[in-house]
Amino acid sequence: MNRYLWSLAFLLSLALSAMVLIGFHAGAPVYQAQPRVELSGGIDFDRLFEDIAVDRVQQTHGRIVRHPTRLAGTEGDLEVSRHVEDEFRRVGLEVVVQHFPVT
Repeated sequence: MNRYLWSLAFLLSLALSAMVLIGFHAGAPVYQAQPRVELSGGIDFDRLFEDIAVDRVQQTHGRIVRHPTRLAGTEGDLEVSRHVEDEFRRVGLEVVVQHFPVT
């Protein structure tokens, strides 16, 4: 009998938890992604694509895949990260680097 009561209490708590979660989910705001037309409206994509140099893409790709691995914390990861930071700075972006331990 005691096992039956525990099972019943457990099932009731699961049902109550599910109802609470569904209730919270229904009240959560939903944001629909909207195209940022004003951002892309001034871009001349034909000119942009004409300015892409195939040899530069190949050079960058070669630099990224040069190391046998780019797992977090490896030399390959660090080199590619530095390369991306340098390129972002070169085009005028602000770069923030956050370090964290990898286990």
